[in-house]
Amino acid sequence: FLTKMREFDGNKVIVMCCSDCNLSCKHCYISYGGNRSSDELLQIVKQLKEKYKVSLNGAEVLTNLEYLKSYKEIGQKYILSNGLAIYRNPEIIDILIEYGLESISISYHFGLHDKISLIPSNILEEVFEILRRKNFNYRLMTTVTTTNYNMVSEMCRKTIELGARGIYFTNFILQGTALNLSDKGLVLNEEQIKMFFEQI
Repeated sequence: FLTKMREFDGNKVIVMCCSDCNLSCKHCYISYGGNRSSDELLQIVKQLKEKYKVSLNGAEVLTNLEYLKSYKEIGQKYILSNGLAIYRNPEIIDILIEYGLESISISYHFGLHDKISLIPSNILEEVFEILRRKNFNYRLMTTVTTTNYNMVSEMCRKTIELGARGIYFTNFILQGTALNLSDKGLVLNEEQIKMFFEQI
């Protein structure tokens, strides 16, 4: 694999494990396709970690728990998820702990979650309760759009109420599945971006 790559002169590499997901949400920006086997992924991270700081990402890594071997190999302590796998099988949290993971970031989109996500917000709130009972840290990832860019204080208050350790804001991007949205007016303009950062 690595012999096919050009030499990278940076110091950090993000490796995508898979494009598989247990959902197909309307806002998803993932535009790549393909899934690595767990053995292939492990081989890649072992080689890359000799020269780079390596981190791993989805689409939804919890669709194949064998990928967690690679998380352990590089010592990555966090994972990103939509939360559905944990809702269906809360014992996954114990497996995450076994592989050295300490935190999970879960998509929760203030102001428009139930319009764009296929996992309802009330189900996610049950997932947050499961995580709290297991003493497992979690933070929220929210997509910032024209619908919620002016709700920063409200989003932060709700994050605390939900027991999350933090919130990670991502701007809405028109790529991947999101290209098929009927409402494409979700991308912030320059003035809205400025207003968002003034609130921050």
